[in-house]
Amino acid sequence: MAGEGFTQLMNSIIRSNKTMLRKKSFFDKDKNYRTEKGKLESKKISVEEKEFIRKKISEDRKKENLKILGVISLIIISVYLFINSDFGKSTNENNMTIQNIEKNKFKKYKGYMNLGDKMILKQNWKSAINYYNQANSIYPEKYTGNYKLTLAYSYNCKHNDLDCEKSELLLERLIDSFPNSVGGLGTIYVNLEK
Repeated sequence: MAGEGFTQLMNSIIRSNKTMLRKKSFFDKDKNYRTEKGKLESKKISVEEKEFIRKKISEDRKKENLKILGVISLIIISVYLFINSDFGKSTNENNMTIQNIEKNKFKKYKGYMNLGDKMILKQNWKSAINYYNQANSIYPEKYTGNYKLTLAYSYNCKHNDLDCEKSELLLERLIDSFPNSVGGLGTIYVNLEK
């Protein structure tokens, strides 16, 4: 029969493994541990001591619960702030929103400048001054807005004799702020001459 040598080898390996096993256990089967000298003796405690221990345990449990609650709430708040902050967004989205804001800002500026130009053509100097002031509030560093505001004030001074001092003040500020662009101020000088 085939395989008889294999089963014989397997049986001999199992017998030798059994002999290698520990013959003595860690615990003596004969000893009764209840009656041994090492028996634990419980000390009788008073009712006050029991109450003190109970309170101490409950206080410790409350402190642990507060610590756990604090850590959990800190984790929840951190996750919430991370999700709702710019960290969760990509830099492309942030750049796109900045570009959109800048485009809208420039559209408003151009709109106010165009309205101011229309009011200059209609010789409505006060409205032109108002629109140019709104444009300058968006981009105060642009030369064109400051120039046209000063021009509108100079026309108002020439035709209505109003705001002449303001016009001269704006002209001085324009020259100080933009010294390289003084060449195109002839119209303003002519309007301010009396």
